[in-house]
Amino acid sequence: MEVWWLNLFESDDHRQRVTRAYVANVELMRALGINGERKARITGRPFDIVTRHRPDLSEHRDLGLAGIRFLAALIVVVSADTGAGSSTLPGGIVFDADDGTRLTLAPGRSEAEVRAHAPGASIGVTILEVQPRWGVPAPEWIAADPEFWTVNPSRGVQDAG
Repeated sequence: MEVWWLNLFESDDHRQRVTRAYVANVELMRALGINGERKARITGRPFDIVTRHRPDLSEHRDLGLAGIRFLAALIVVVSADTGAGSSTLPGGIVFDADDGTRLTLAPGRSEAEVRAHAPGASIGVTILEVQPRWGVPAPEWIAADPEFWTVNPSRGVQDAG
């Protein structure tokens, strides 16, 4: 099993503020380090990447992921030879990293819908299923599909306000 954690930030400044807050929380960082060491045998090496949204290359100009249950994900390295618009998924939201890595996410409400975004591109495409029990969904995600999110433990915390 492969697990992806996706975090969306309003801006690079917002991402840096959140990162600084985590680093400043010594107790949390200590606990995360201990947990990471304990789980290392079964989790493998983590892969972290920071990307920026490319609305100019995306079919979906916004990041409206509310109501989705699956994502087709494609990661490629883009070089001068491959060109700016190549190696993306139809219907996808495109993100680029500074090192030339490109991530395309094609959202959908079903696995069949996201597989339709990747005809003939099954090699290298990862199908991700949103896990409603994990993470902290944005309120608009819950509002778009309340039945799906009923099992999320953070839901009561967000609803309480």
